[in-house]
Order: sequence, then structure tokens, then C-alpha cells
Amino acid sequence: MCAMPASCQNPAASPACRGASARVAVILASLAGLLAGVPVRAEECGPVPLPGAAGPYDYVDSKYAWNLNDISQNHWVVAQRELKDKRIQWALYQMNYLLIRVPNHYPALFELGRIQQQYPGVTYNPALAGKDEVLEFPPTPECYFNRAFRYRPNDATLRMLYGMYFHKTGKLDDALTEYLKAEDMDPESSEIQYNLGLIYVDLKDYDAAVVHARKAYDLGYPLAGLRKKLAAAGKWPASGG
Repeated sequence: MCAMPASCQNPAASPACRGASARVAVILASLAGLLAGVPVRAEECGPVPLPGAAGPYDYVDSKYAWNLNDISQNHWVVAQRELKDKRIQWALYQMNYLLIRVPNHYPALFELGRIQQQYPGVTYNPALAGKDEVLEFPPTPECYFNRAFRYRPNDATLRMLYGMYFHKTGKLDDALTEYLKAEDMDPESSEIQYNLGLIYVDLKDYDAAVVHARKAYDLGYPLAGLRKKLAAAGKWPASGG
């Protein structure tokens, strides 16, 4: 997954190259474990902040508005354009740069699930993007979320987004676990209640789905998709709207 600098094609050439080679080996081994479904450990996903990188900048903290606007224009906007053109590795390069510096960038974390839906198992590979760099951690969605949680451990939106990632990739039990963690953090979030309703529909636990649908709509959630799913299953009471 990692491109070695040309000067380090022979890892014995120097201590620096041997160190780079060792980091690549660790990353490849960790990535293999992640793809096999082994739970990710913090030490596999690099420190936050990552030494030598700018940031971290909190996506929801207004004091970083200038930094966030700059990094958004130069990396997030570019990533969206690359995704539209189906240049996936170039998009992942931009998103990797972004998520190292803004670990809780909500739109980028949400996009990870959509990418995995369309291109299952794809991760950033510097060589395929024409980049000459050694990665410091496996560039998997699990690692990006792990770093986000360590940066902002009490952020209910991050937990919900992780649930949405699992939901989009068909890991329904994992999605439910994360949605319930998010609900514990913020039980009055209409969006969390809505997503809980959706996952219970997919799990065919319609009684629970109705409970969370009612909560979501009582809290003002605007979209009717959950209500329509329940109605199509014959589970939405007429008195419920």
C-alpha cells in the first residue's frame, strides 16, 4: 500500500531507509489485520496530532475558521471534484491529508462510507496516486474514525457517523452499537433517533423502529423516509402521522 522513496529501494542503504521500511512493514501488517476484521488499536493508527503535520483543527470550533476554510478549499473541494471524476486514489490522497489535520471533519468521515459502498475495500495507496510518501498508519476508515474519537471522545455526531459508515457497508450489528453509543451521548438528537429507526427497520425490529421514529419526528426531524419505510412494511400507525 505504501510507495517507498526511490532512494530507499535498498532498505539497507541507510538507517533512515531501514526505518522507513520498518514503518511500511508495520502498516501493511496492521492493514491486513484491519481488512480481516480485527478490531483496530490506537497504537496502530498513529498519534493525534501526527508529528510534523499542521493542526489538529477542530471542525466545530469557530476559532479555527480560517484554517478550516483554507484546508477545505485546497483539499476537501478538490477531493469532491476527484470523486465526481472517479479518480478515487487522488480523492483519497486529499482526504488523508485533510483527516490527519482535521480528524473530526464530518463531511469527509461521512464520505468514507459512500466510497466503501461503491469501491469495497479500497484504501489510499500513494503509489496509485503518484505520490512518494511513507504512510504513518493504515489509511482505513477504521483508523480515521479511531483518530477522530481520540481527538474528540465525547462527540455524539462522530459516533453517529461511525454507525452510518457501518450501516452503509452492511455491518448492521456494528452500526446499531455505534448508534446506541451516540444516543447515550445525545438522546435529544433527532438525527440520531432517525438513524436508530432506520437500522431497526433493516434489522426488522419494527417495534423499536417505531419508537425511534416517533422520537425523531417529535424532535422535529424533517425527512419522511423512515416513516415511508415503516408505512410500506405496514408498521406505521395512522395516528402517528
